[in-house]
Amino acid sequence: MTDDSRDLDARFEHLTAATESVGPRPDFLDRVMQAVQSETEIAVASSGSEDWLKGVLAASRFALGAAALMAVVAVAFALQSQPTYDEEMLLTYDTVQVGW
Repeated sequence: MTDDSRDLDARFEHLTAATESVGPRPDFLDRVMQAVQSETEIAVASSGSEDWLKGVLAASRFALGAAALMAVVAVAFALQSQPTYDEEMLLTYDTVQVGW
């Protein structure tokens, strides 16, 4: 063993002896359980089915509006690009190769 490890072991022994009497207060567990119980009551009260349904409906209204807007943009894009597509197809259909 080196001197550093002996010094470290001595420091750990001193720390263990100094903190041996340290522990939680007698009413610590009761206070923790009371806090957990009060948080549970608040959580149960705020997680009613009507609150959940309101959140889903609000999100679905936004999603429905976004989907409708995307559908309008897609239809407008399709209508705008249709004549260009027709012209390109007409040019390839009427092409005739002539040999000299």
